Amino acid sequence: MSAKVHRAILLAILAFAGTALAVPRENNIPGEASSDFLPAYMTPEEEGLRHLIGVDHRWTPPPTQPVRCPGEFEPLDGVLIRWYTFSVTIDLIDEIQEETTCYIIVDNASQQSYAESYLTGVGIPLDNIQFIIGPTNSIWIRDYGPWFIWDGDGGYGIVDLIYNRPRPLDDLIPQVIGDAWDIPVYEPTLVHAGGNFMVDGIGTGMSSELIYEENPGLTPAEIDSVIEYYLGCEQFLVLPRMYGEYTGHIDIWAKILNDHTVMVGEYPPGNPNYQRLNDNAATIASTQNLNGEYYDVVRIPMPPDPPPNDYPTYLNSLFVNSKVLVPVGYDVAYDDSAMTIYENALPDRDIIGIDCAAMIGWGGAVHCITMQVPSRSPVTIDLVPDATVFATGDTLGFTAHLVNQTPEVQTFYARTEALVPGVGSYPLMGPMRVTLSPGQVVDRYIAHEIPGNAPLGEYEYIATIGVPPDEVWCEDSFTFDVIAE
Repeated sequence: MSAKVHRAILLAILAFAGTALAVPRENNIPGEASSDFLPAYMTPEEEGLRHLIGVDHRWTPPPTQPVRCPGEFEPLDGVLIRWYTFSVTIDLIDEIQEETTCYIIVDNASQQSYAESYLTGVGIPLDNIQFIIGPTNSIWIRDYGPWFIWDGDGGYGIVDLIYNRPRPLDDLIPQVIGDAWDIPVYEPTLVHAGGNFMVDGIGTGMSSELIYEENPGLTPAEIDSVIEYYLGCEQFLVLPRMYGEYTGHIDIWAKILNDHTVMVGEYPPGNPNYQRLNDNAATIASTQNLNGEYYDVVRIPMPPDPPPNDYPTYLNSLFVNSKVLVPVGYDVAYDDSAMTIYENALPDRDIIGIDCAAMIGWGGAVHCITMQVPSRSPVTIDLVPDATVFATGDTLGFTAHLVNQTPEVQTFYARTEALVPGVGSYPLMGPMRVTLSPGQVVDRYIAHEIPGNAPLGEYEYIATIGVPPDEVWCEDSFTFDVIAE
């Protein structure tokens, strides 16, 4: 056992010696035997343990420059989630494993065995599930988990920020994952929870002013410098936090949908946060990304006013490749409206609601208990169709978004095919040789005429990139319907 892990365990024992009776226990939930449950916010007992925040942190130099932090909407190799026998967690695991690898963090081998039996018992296959053994204090992996980056040498790395809670085992998880996956871990001296950070993938990051409050020893310029050199954000937008909401995190009221679009919550007139979120939306809309494009802002109504300090939200969602998992269960009419807004904003994604009503009052929802693992492919591809329904004789159009994640020239081959109803696979394009310069991002528009005699029904368009004959780097697809003219 390393000295760092040993210290963290001792600190965890100290931190929770006085809190065990003050919070509800996870093992009150049938079948679960784990640590004490802790909400996203700091408990009264933890308020007296603030001196433990970051106590085991050890500064390391930043990665080789330049650094790129992928956006959450980009292709994923997996999603991290901490095991917890609760309906929301189980629903998320099921949805995630259908799309990509679900990495489940468990305390020990015994809990892994229990989790495997539980998942099998409820009909969830284990083929796309992997377990990571690492003791934790809480479920809020978004706030304490690893931020994955690409460094200037083309290496894949982890940035480990100081978790803003006195929960030493949680704060160790980035290093646990770095050790397990043999990935370098970079540790800036910055207190910053992951729920208060989002990026557009091309050099802009956004947070609430909580980052200033939690780092009183640093100037805004010094914080900007840390964010740039460790997380690759040449532009860092810091916005006022919501009134009354206890986490102060930006993922309660905003979501970056792609490199030029941001969704922002909206309250009705008379609500204390009506003007605050309108002002924040206006600030974002008046900001240009590093490609020189002004951000498009999509507004989404926040759920009706809850009891004090609950603040349910639809923005606390998770991208999982072709899916977006959206917290719902607050109000039927509001839920339906939110799903429609997501569907209109992201027509190429499958929008799926996750009932989070039972999490109201915990301080978070879907986004807060998950952390994305970006694709390690040197080049990624993302397909964005113009529509999802086309008539015979129409033009099927879409944008292929290619990103070279490395500082090296990448040469590869791309091919596309369609799965045609009643026919099967039908080759369309390629293989075509493509070369991207270091860090290059390309948006290529592609159009196909749909024949007048094309079979009607649901199609799937698939694009694959890699190096023949059998090395696949990345793949993306979308479905669309063909109807009679």
